[in-house]
Amino acid sequence: MLYPILKIGSFQEVNVMSPNTFENAWFLCALIGAAAFAAAWRFVVTPRRAVVSTPPLTVPQIACLRSWRAPLVAAMAQLRADGHLDADGRLDPAKPLPPGTDAFTRHMLRRLDRSVFSVDQLLYDELAPLGALEDELARRGYLHTSAEKWRIRFGAAPLTALCVAGVLAAPIVLAARGVPADRAIVGFTVPAVVAAVVVLPWLWHAPRTTAAGQRAFAEQRERAAYLAPRTRPAFTTYGAGAVGLSVALFGTAALWQFDPRYAAAMAVAGGSGDGGAGGSCGSAFTCGGDSGGCGSSCGSSCGGGGGGGGCGG
Repeated sequence: MLYPILKIGSFQEVNVMSPNTFENAWFLCALIGAAAFAAAWRFVVTPRRAVVSTPPLTVPQIACLRSWRAPLVAAMAQLRADGHLDADGRLDPAKPLPPGTDAFTRHMLRRLDRSVFSVDQLLYDELAPLGALEDELARRGYLHTSAEKWRIRFGAAPLTALCVAGVLAAPIVLAARGVPADRAIVGFTVPAVVAAVVVLPWLWHAPRTTAAGQRAFAEQRERAAYLAPRTRPAFTTYGAGAVGLSVALFGTAALWQFDPRYAAAMAVAGGSGDGGAGGSCGSAFTCGGDSGGCGSSCGSSCGGGGGGGGCGG
């Protein structure tokens, strides 16, 4: 913008704004547009299908809504509470499983019958059954399939390309044209880095649990709030089934409260004092406690009892 100024009885036009002030505005607009496109894409392509609520979810399936690893410890807690395993993790052959036991728990009992295993060892041995459990929940609408998650992430591709260009390509091109390096860094590299650090992680994250699955898990937690470890539930009063359900919904602290000797023998993370607010991540994947949100993952959160993807057994 030009302003006249008085200089010894005459007027002189002076440009008070640099001609390069807005020369890189197109790149900022491109970043904002790409981020808006990715958010809109995410909203449009995210499936909103209803869940198949029958038959009712089993304890391992409920645990799977919290974390893909959690069914292991939930099934172990159920087997211990029902008396099929002793405090050292050994099978009691005199007590067979009842006819209505779910397939995953039956498989876990056969697996534990071979020897005494820690939870970490079981994780790597039971990837296929855990994957099958996730696939079943995805078919019923509680979890997103792999294809759905990649479709959600696809909208972040344009913004990712712009960030790469801003960090790598733009400074090289501007330097070749004789543009000062500081101008290239401020105009291109800095906005690209900010977008890559602040915006891209959210856009590339695809929720593991569907909205309907999150609601179903939240309803289960609300109905079974009396089993939260922080309330110190009387498992002898509520019955053996309450132990597995508490572990499935709130994390490993319930197992430590019910049988600390068994939890220690199986190298379950957490401890009897973790009943209130999230536990430790001393194990490869289990976290005690009963706080956290549905949808976190062990890599980013060790909060215990949240929904799908949470850290915990």
